[in-house]
Amino acid sequence: MSIHWGIAGAGKISHDFVSSLRTLLENEHVVVAVAARELSRAQDFSNLHKIRKAFDSYAKLAEDNDIDVVYIGTLNPQHFEIAKLMLNHGKHVLCEKPLTMDAKQTTELINLANEKKLFLMEGIWSRCFPVYEILKQEIDSGSIGEIYQILVSFGFNLSHVQRLTLKSLGGGTVLDLGVYAIQLACLIFNNEMPHNVHATGCLNEEGVDQSVTAIFQYKGNRTATIITHSLVNLPNEAYIIGTKGMIKVPMFWCPTSIELPRGTINKPLPETECKFNFTNSVGLSYEATEVRNCILKEVVDLLPDAKRCRQPEFACSAFHVLARNLRLFPKAGIRENVKKNYRCKRKSTILADSTFIEDLEKKRKKEKKEKTGNCKNVGYL
Repeated sequence: MSIHWGIAGAGKISHDFVSSLRTLLENEHVVVAVAARELSRAQDFSNLHKIRKAFDSYAKLAEDNDIDVVYIGTLNPQHFEIAKLMLNHGKHVLCEKPLTMDAKQTTELINLANEKKLFLMEGIWSRCFPVYEILKQEIDSGSIGEIYQILVSFGFNLSHVQRLTLKSLGGGTVLDLGVYAIQLACLIFNNEMPHNVHATGCLNEEGVDQSVTAIFQYKGNRTATIITHSLVNLPNEAYIIGTKGMIKVPMFWCPTSIELPRGTINKPLPETECKFNFTNSVGLSYEATEVRNCILKEVVDLLPDAKRCRQPEFACSAFHVLARNLRLFPKAGIRENVKKNYRCKRKSTILADSTFIEDLEKKRKKEKKEKTGNCKNVGYL
């Protein structure tokens, strides 16, 4: 049985997604329409990929009865409204990460999808790679013992990419790169909530995070350390460290190999002559296959069993909390919570601890209510 796709957005990632479908059976995945804000872009995209219909609005895409599921590949701030539109028109949804710009919007979409019994998935394609199945099996086998530490780095020199540098485009390493790092911690620690979150990072002139170093502390002295960066290239590897050994996952967001205590296992990508914009994008076909399987099996939750995010307020993604911390502190300037050893000369560098975010907000509300206008009371910079 074929699944009929509609594509929202005619940009680079949408190109890669549609191109990846060519590695799958033609009678399983059919792209019937594409929509963009400008008709000319939609038409160019449809001509390139031999798609029958091109629309100049997402509303027209939502109203097309030939479509079963919509892939959303637009800019981050548009994800929520488009996903909501598609769900309200009875379409299943696969939305590029981040699913939304905050946890409140994520919860609203999940509730809407559940209400209408529709499939909704955030495009964390990493989980669909064969390497992740091997990773899960290896951890379940106990070969590396009890896991105490996860180390993940993810960064490139992306200072020229506006969707990462501009606040209006939903920029920042937190939402663009961080979601891949945090999903790994969620997978390894079974979506457990950390009891403490520490984050330090630097913001650009627009208040968009250029780098983040975060530490998630879990019960039992377990820790996940995550680094994201948009100014330098990082190793871009993940290490899962236990009492009996270690697992290394190179290119953990789209891996084709995994280094286990017993040796390295390689899982090559599907062969294709298509050209792609992003690294290993042909692997988006794994994600498309997962979506099709879930829809045909009438699995309407986010993802089945081990792949599911059970706590959207954290897992979809906890980096929303980090983004919130990072963007609050340059405005609040609570000096007593900024350790001198970590303070840089630039005011855009801060240290945030989630344990006192609530206190910070209470102080703000109290100040607003009293209308004192006395900045000195809360230590503003």
